[in-house]
Amino acid sequence: MALKTYEKGLKAIKNNDYETAIVLFKKAVSLEPDDKKVRIGMMYYDYAPNEKLRYCIRVLEKRSEGLVLGSTVDTEGPEINLITPVAQKDIRLSFRHKDILVKGTLKDASNISWVKINQMSAPVEENGNFQKRIPIVAGLNEIVIEAADVFGNQTRYSFTVEKKKTRTKIPDFYNTSFAIVIGIDDYENWPVLNYAVNNALAVKQKLEEIGFREIVTLLDREAVKDRILDELHYNLTGKAGVNDLVLVYFSGHGQNEDASTGRKNSYLVPADSSSADLLRSVISIEQLKDISDGIPAKHILYIIDSCMVVSEAGGLKNASPQVVDRFEAMAPEKIVHAITACNAGEHIQTADNTDLFTRYLLRALEGESDINNDGFILCSELEEYLHTHVSKDTRQKQNPHGSRLEGRGELFLLESID
Repeated sequence: MALKTYEKGLKAIKNNDYETAIVLFKKAVSLEPDDKKVRIGMMYYDYAPNEKLRYCIRVLEKRSEGLVLGSTVDTEGPEINLITPVAQKDIRLSFRHKDILVKGTLKDASNISWVKINQMSAPVEENGNFQKRIPIVAGLNEIVIEAADVFGNQTRYSFTVEKKKTRTKIPDFYNTSFAIVIGIDDYENWPVLNYAVNNALAVKQKLEEIGFREIVTLLDREAVKDRILDELHYNLTGKAGVNDLVLVYFSGHGQNEDASTGRKNSYLVPADSSSADLLRSVISIEQLKDISDGIPAKHILYIIDSCMVVSEAGGLKNASPQVVDRFEAMAPEKIVHAITACNAGEHIQTADNTDLFTRYLLRALEGESDINNDGFILCSELEEYLHTHVSKDTRQKQNPHGSRLEGRGELFLLESID
């Protein structure tokens, strides 16, 4: 009964019938003074309803008195004064960081009810001061500040900031760099995909921009088992040196061994793989480990856009990105690491013939994965960035993860160019 009475009071406010609203609110308080929840729209909020309703009554009485006495009623929204960034409409500001501090003050003849910045609530002090850090992405970002007073009068202020696109390159401490990029849509004996080739071509282009010296691209029926193994085992073994970087990207089907068999292995599925003779026609993670042993490169990174489980020898899980001082101190030995797009049992989430994992991978390679802004993109940062963004965007339906296959320390991937 108290809830219905309270809702009638809200309707009375909308109809500008403030006298009736006051009566209904007072009645709601008297009916259930100990009620702990009051519904507003379709949401429930916990609070002390007596205090909330008494506050509403005081506000309504004040407004009602103004109407009766013929005094001026507040119909203007709050005045928004921006302190930082120093911005004006139609003037573009440039930033390099991943977020900006929006700080300002609000002035209004009545009490401030709320302020939001890009739809995110910001706390307001009694003197009207507010501030909040707002994330921004590469390119143009519209920052919208909205505020309202207790009578529902609203004000909107907006400005545009630009996050400069960070350029990245291979760190100078690598002598050279090699990449093998594989994308398979057209399978002989497996379901056809519609995103892997596009993924591979986009990754190849990005690696070229970054400065990888030699990139081998295998698409569709080029990516048969023997050709992939030749590139990995023979070509890289003969070309890569002890201070080189190797990156292998694979987009296509992955297969995980049934745990009931007593074996825990995962496989890349080449274009000519046969489901009838699976183990002979796929490439296991154990094979990749063995092949990596023969590649003399300092750092080897496998980025696998498939749903696979990769066991690790000791990875970077929950590692905190560190500020880099010396390469030698961070990576004293050979490192082989793998990052996969999702776990066994999950599914690749796609849109517009690309998938979220590779979409965020491309953004990460542009510099967005430099979490601590120290100018270096580490393997741990790349892994954390991919997991955070893909998992969030898919509502935990797809969760990238990383596994250390060999070595300790950090794998340096890229450095930023100012």
